[in-house]
Amino acid sequence: MSMDGRIIIIDDTPAIHEDIRSVLLADNPGRKSDSLAADLFGRPESIAQQTYEVDSAYQGDEALAMVGKAVKEGNPYALAFVDVRMPPGMDGIETIQRLWEMDPDIQVAVITAYADYDFNQMSEALKFSDQYFILKKPFEAIEVRQAASALVKKWKMAIEMRQHNAQLEKIAAKYRDLYDNAPDMFVSVDADTAKIKDCNNTLLTTLGYSREEVLGHPIFEMYHPDCMAEVEEVYRLFVDTGEVGNRELQLKRRDGSKIDVMIKVSAVRDAQGKILYSRSAWRDITERKKAEALERENVQLLELDKLKSMFIASMSHELRTPLNSIIGFTSITLEGINGELNDTQRDQLQRVYKAGKHLLSLISDVIDISKVEAGRIELFPVEFSLQDVVDEAMGDIQAQAEKKKLSFDVAMPTGEILLYTDRQRLLQCLLNLMSNAVKFTELGGITVSIQENGDDVDIAVSDTGIGIAQADMPRLFEAFERLDSPLRIKAGGTGLGLYLTHKICTATLQGRISVDSTPGKGSTFTLRIPRRLEKNSAPA
Repeated sequence: MSMDGRIIIIDDTPAIHEDIRSVLLADNPGRKSDSLAADLFGRPESIAQQTYEVDSAYQGDEALAMVGKAVKEGNPYALAFVDVRMPPGMDGIETIQRLWEMDPDIQVAVITAYADYDFNQMSEALKFSDQYFILKKPFEAIEVRQAASALVKKWKMAIEMRQHNAQLEKIAAKYRDLYDNAPDMFVSVDADTAKIKDCNNTLLTTLGYSREEVLGHPIFEMYHPDCMAEVEEVYRLFVDTGEVGNRELQLKRRDGSKIDVMIKVSAVRDAQGKILYSRSAWRDITERKKAEALERENVQLLELDKLKSMFIASMSHELRTPLNSIIGFTSITLEGINGELNDTQRDQLQRVYKAGKHLLSLISDVIDISKVEAGRIELFPVEFSLQDVVDEAMGDIQAQAEKKKLSFDVAMPTGEILLYTDRQRLLQCLLNLMSNAVKFTELGGITVSIQENGDDVDIAVSDTGIGIAQADMPRLFEAFERLDSPLRIKAGGTGLGLYLTHKICTATLQGRISVDSTPGKGSTFTLRIPRRLEKNSAPA
C-alpha cells in the first residue's frame, strides 16, 4: 500500500501512542464511520482515506536518533506528534527545537495541556511559528486526523516548492549565464529615467567598466561623443515605435576609445501597453569595419597597380621604338655598309649595340610583366611539337654554353609530344630558365628533361651550378630580386627573369613552377603545364 507520509509519535505515555495510532492507521475499524462524518459535516473524504507509516519514540533522545537516521537514509518523517511533558528526559519543547536543527522541514503537532508552558511561552520558544500546530488535551479523533492531513500535505507542498524553486534557480542561473556570457552586449534601460537597469558581463568586459560604473547611469553616457546626433535620432525612433533595428553607432570604452557596434532595441510593455523598459543588443562590428576598410584599400591598391602597369607598358613602348632604331643603325654601321671602321670605332659601336640589346630585353620583360599584372596579356594557343620548341631554345642558348665549355643534353620520351598552348610564351619561359642555368654554371653542363604526367607535361631544366640556399627560396620568384652569389656581378641580369617566368607559367600557361636545389651541386627548375590550354580557365 502506498503511504502518504511518515509520522513519528514522541510521548512517554504508551496510551497516547495507541490513541493516535487508532485514529491514523488505515486498518482501524473506527474509521469506517469517516465517510458518514464527511457526509454530515462536509469534510473532504480524502482526509479519511489517507494512509500513514507510524513509528513511536518514548523519549526525546530516542526520537532524535530515529529522525536522524530517517534523514540520513533519505526517507524523512513528515510529521511528529510531540508531547510537551516527557519526564525524566528532555521535554517536548527542547525536543522540537533539536528536531528542527536536524530536519528543518519536519512538521510538529504539539500535544499539551498547558501545564508546563502557556501559549506565549511556547510561541517564544518555537520560533518557526508556521511549522507547528497545538493539539490541546483531551483531543478528538477528528482533530488528530485533520492535523495529520493538513500538516503532512503542508510538508509535501514545502518539499515540492523547494524542489520547484531549486529547479527554477537552476534555470535562472543557466539563462543568466547565457545572458552574461553571450557574444553580444546586452543592456536594459528604464523607460522613465533612461538609466541602465541591468547589463551582461560581455558589456563590462568589452568596454572595461565595473558593474557599479554602469548600473544606474544614463544610457547616453555609454555612447561616444562623435555619434551623439545619431544616438538622439535612434532614441526618438524608439520612443515613437518601441523598437530599433540594425543601426550602426559607436560606444565609448572606459579609456575613451571608440568601438563600432550594430544595435537592436526592443520594448518591454505592461498589460496596458506602456513601455516599462528597453532591451538593447550591441554587437561589436569593429573587426568587420576594419575588414571593410581593408577591402576598400585593397581595391584601390589593385586599381593603382593596374594603372601603374598600364603606364609602364605605354612608356615602354615609347622607349622601344627609338631604341630599335639605335640598334638597327648600329648594326648597319658595324657591317661596314657605310664604310670601314677602325678598331676603336668598332669596339665602341659593339658596346652600344650590346647595351641596346640588353636594354631592349629589359623593356620587353617590363612590358610583359605589366601586361600580366594588369590582366591584359593576350593568349595565342596553337598546336605544336614540344621537341621543336626545346630545339629552338637550345639553339639560342647553345653558343653561350659552348663559350663556357658546358655540355647541353636533352632527355625526352620516344614519340612526338604535341601541345596546344601559347608557343611563344612557353619558349620565353624555357629561354629564361636555360639562360639562368648557363649563367650560374661554371663546370659540368645543362640537361633538359621531358616527362609526360597524365594531362600535364613536366619540363625540367637542370644544371650543375652554384645552387641556391634554402634561406633564399622565398625570395626566388620576386621581382628585381638578385640573390647573393659569387657569380652575381659576372652573371649580370635584372632580377626579372624568374619573376616573369613564374608569372607567365601560372597566370598565362595555367601551370606551376617548382625548384629543387642544393648549394654547390646545382638546381632543377620544373615547369608543369597542361597539354591543352583552356583560354577561359583560371590559372593553376
